[in-house]
Parts: sequence; structure tokens; C-alpha cells
Amino acid sequence: MNWDTLNAGSYTPKNETVALTMQVPYEQGIRVGSIMEGWFIPPETTAYRFYFACDDYCRLEMNNETSGNSTYAPVLIDNLRYTNYRDWWETSGSYKKISQWMNLTKDEPYYMKAHHLDGTGSDHFAAAVEINSTAMPGHHHSMKEIQYIKLEPAQQFDTTRITITDIDSGAFILVFKNPNDLKNTMSSSMNADCSANTMRSRIRAYHARNRYIRAEPSVNKTCYDVDGNVTTSSSACVKAVYYIKVKKLLNSDSASSISVVKSTTKANIVVDLPKDVQQSAKPLGGRVRIKCVNNAGAVAYTRDMDYWQGSNYMALIISYDCPGFQDVLELYDTTDYSYVQNGRSWLIRF
Repeated sequence: MNWDTLNAGSYTPKNETVALTMQVPYEQGIRVGSIMEGWFIPPETTAYRFYFACDDYCRLEMNNETSGNSTYAPVLIDNLRYTNYRDWWETSGSYKKISQWMNLTKDEPYYMKAHHLDGTGSDHFAAAVEINSTAMPGHHHSMKEIQYIKLEPAQQFDTTRITITDIDSGAFILVFKNPNDLKNTMSSSMNADCSANTMRSRIRAYHARNRYIRAEPSVNKTCYDVDGNVTTSSSACVKAVYYIKVKKLLNSDSASSISVVKSTTKANIVVDLPKDVQQSAKPLGGRVRIKCVNNAGAVAYTRDMDYWQGSNYMALIISYDCPGFQDVLELYDTTDYSYVQNGRSWLIRF
């Protein structure tokens, strides 16, 4: 990116103003550019690093000498790929969005200059700073506190039971009827003495491709001998019980009926539906808002947010709606849940 044309003053400024923060208003228009100049005065002698987010292109320059010199400013961050609004941690692409740590001196002015160019679509840019100190209350990361937030419905999953006796190596298929559109779907063929993994692979397409489910099933198999004791010996297994569990909370049963179609097996195969074994608990739904309490004890609430919203959006809403929280937190999704219907949890790092 060549910034010379923007810097040369070839264009008539649309607006000139004094800014109290190093960011431009969101959505100024299309094909716009901005230049901001100023000084960063550190509140303490310690290490600092800077963050830059923009749409579409931006550069942050900073003089790391305490001369106040406004003619020399090496490039600190050069970001030639758009990010979401104030998304300092966006990781795609190879361009820098976070600077290296810099040791700066308290109360000394450091000249900074920011450049921004927008093409089409959204436009924004903003800078933020992180302070590497443990003794500065009120400043970002002075305590590095982490909070955990969780939304979790009952973890009760749709479960079907299949019991096979008089086991042989003959083949059969299962026919699933969807309770929502009443369509029938056949599994692939499997043997009456198949493993849990084999049954899972034969029935997986119904659960994974069904638009009312779109989830992975798990299959567990338990074998019993002639005395009714659990056995791990396939030769001693006279009864096999399979439990098929859908690993995502559903609004309805995974199947209203499951028929057995035998091709070569003589085994006795009985299917017990979720309504007789275990039905799914209601999935997570609705809207959520977050309560914020700042250092002074003031309480604020965010606007209502859909439960499925991404962490970047939620962090943005917190920074909008909770006074004193802008630029002082990072919000991450955890890996606690495979599907948002099962629950949501976040780590908030201050």
C-alpha cells in the first residue's frame, strides 16, 4: 500500500477536527481516507504495546524516542486486511494488528500518526494500548483478571436403544422416519454383530444431513452373556444393547419411528425410540443480556443479544453499553460445547 498520495494533501479534506481518542466514527462513507496525528503520553514507566483494527487498510506509526519529534515516525503496525470493528485479535492473514512491547517513559510525549483508507462496504479504524504493569488500577491488564460466564440448559440428549438377541453375522438396515417432514431415510447395511463404530458409520448420514438435526451421533454397545453379565468377549455375547445418542439438544425427537429391514440376518432386533428411552432437553434459545459493574460500583446492562451471537459482537456490545469497559476486556468463546444449542460459555479477560 502506497500512502504517499494521502499524505501529500492531494485531496480536499472532508472534515478536520480535534479527536480525544485515536479512532474515526464508524461508517463515514465509502472510498474515504483519514490521517490522525497526536502524542501518546505514558502514565507510567513500563512496557506498552499497541493494537490497530480497521476496514479496509491502515498503518500506525510511532516515534519511540522522547523528543516529541513529529517528523520521524517508524511504522509500528501495517495492516492491509480488513477486520471487524475494534477486533484487535482477528488472526487471519499475515498482516500485523498488534505491535511488539515497547519500553516507554512516564509523562514523555511520543509522536504517533495513523493512516486509514476505505474501499467499499463498512469503514472504521481504531487504536488501543495495553499496559504491562500490575500496579496501575484502572488501566488495561493491570490485574489480568479472567471471568467465566456460562449459559447451559439441561444436558439431556435424545437417545435411542437397539437390542439384538440371537445374534448372527447377517445384515439389516434401519429406516428412520423424520417427525418434522415425515420423510423416510435408510441407513447403510450393517451386520447384527457389528461394532458400535460400525453402526455409527452406517446411521451417521441420517443425523448429520437431516436439516432438523445436523449433528453427530454417538453409539455405545454393551454385550451380555447367557447369565446376563456384561462381557467383552464377542463369542460369549448373546445380547447386544446399542445406545444411539444425538450429541446436540433438539426441539423434537430425532425419529418418530425406526423400522428394521432384514436382508440376511435371522437375529431378533428391537428398537426403543427416544420417547421410551430419553428425549432431548430443550436446546438453548432466546436472548441474553450481561450485567456490568465497574470499579466504582456503577451497574449497567447490555442490550438483549441473541444467544447464538459471536464473541466479537458480544464484546462490542459490552463496550458500547457498559460505561468504563471500552478497550479493557477481551472476550473468547470456550470449547465447552460442540453446538450452541447445548450451551454457551465465554472467558472475559480484563
